[in-house]
Amino acid sequence: MRGGQGFRPLLALVFVCAWLIAVTAGAGAGTPGITVMVDGTVLWQADGDTAAKRPMDYRRGALRGWRLYGGILPDSQRAGTRRIAVESASGGTLTIDEPAREHPGLDPVLFADRAGRFRFMMVPQESPAFPHGRGPGDGRGGGGQRGRSGPLALEDVTIVRVTRAPAAGAAATSRPGADAFELQVQGKREWLTLDAVAKLTPATRISDVPGDVWPLRELVRAKAGREPMDVTVVGAGGVRYTIDHDEWRGHRGLYLRRNARGLVKFEAVGGGGKQRGGVPDVHRIEVRLR
Repeated sequence: MRGGQGFRPLLALVFVCAWLIAVTAGAGAGTPGITVMVDGTVLWQADGDTAAKRPMDYRRGALRGWRLYGGILPDSQRAGTRRIAVESASGGTLTIDEPAREHPGLDPVLFADRAGRFRFMMVPQESPAFPHGRGPGDGRGGGGQRGRSGPLALEDVTIVRVTRAPAAGAAATSRPGADAFELQVQGKREWLTLDAVAKLTPATRISDVPGDVWPLRELVRAKAGREPMDVTVVGAGGVRYTIDHDEWRGHRGLYLRRNARGLVKFEAVGGGGKQRGGVPDVHRIEVRLR
């Protein structure tokens, strides 16, 4: 009995070791790789093992990764980038428009974790040392982050799509003024100022809201010609407010107005002029049609 009892723990240990070896060997087998595209052209593809052979140019304590500009793409492409669209293996998405203008001082960086998965995060270009050598995306809570997906971060990334401003006609895509925003209707883009909006829909006044306001519903009807499936208003810092079909057909007021700094603000206003939601410094309105 004593010999049998001594053999059982040893046998269990053998099984545990074999299981750990199998798990470790298979951990990277199903790990999706990553693809970086610029204007539809693939410029970098790698899995965890292949990426590990590429020199990393971002290090902060235990963090290691590649700056999107300089580490993966030429640094010269930074200024011409209009959009960075990131997709995860689970279907999550993160879209950053006009990164140089809307997020000055932040760098897009890709991190690789121990399992060979990739994380995307916008990090300070010149950030102070994080406590205990930890920082954003390390999965251990350093710098107040846990490496999870957030407003400017996404985990389990498989695709990074970079869209650059076209060389020809670039002036037509530039922002015409501080109170201008980009209106996208089913992918078609144009810049509108509040003066241009006023020609499409008259300004109005509502109680407890200072100054003129322009009804968003009337603007979309004038430009789209029919009811939308949903409308998303995007402001500085990636703040988003999505109006689904039910809210669009409801009684809540949806307005644009000029704030004290001369920029466009969106407000969703309920009964009595009470604000229910809003987006400051609007720079894009996305309209999806049925």
